[in-house]
Amino acid sequence: MSQSRLKGFRIEGKREALSSLASLISELLKEAETSPSPMKTQGTTPEGLLIEVTISRFDELRASIEDRDDGAHLLEGWAEPKRCVECNELVALLFEEEYIESVEQDGMLCLRCARELLDRGEAI
Repeated sequence: MSQSRLKGFRIEGKREALSSLASLISELLKEAETSPSPMKTQGTTPEGLLIEVTISRFDELRASIEDRDDGAHLLEGWAEPKRCVECNELVALLFEEEYIESVEQDGMLCLRCARELLDRGEAI
């Protein structure tokens, strides 16, 4: 595999947490091998991390994030989470320092809140 195709992520935690994660993945893989179909199973570590293991036909290893806030936490240090100034919902993970924010508000707006402000005749 060429250097430009390398993908990576980092997992960190206490020895016990990492050990329970590795054990859970191992157990789930064994369970998936013996199940007829679909080849999917899930479990939770003692620390509260929900893991779903799916045996698929894809050549690449894939990681999916189920929740926006979990994604923001996972990308902490790589991307800046931006929240709607009206409802505090996560609307963007910014990888760039330059971006557009609301002129009238102090931050970003989600589409729903922007529409509500425009419907009330307020500037965004």
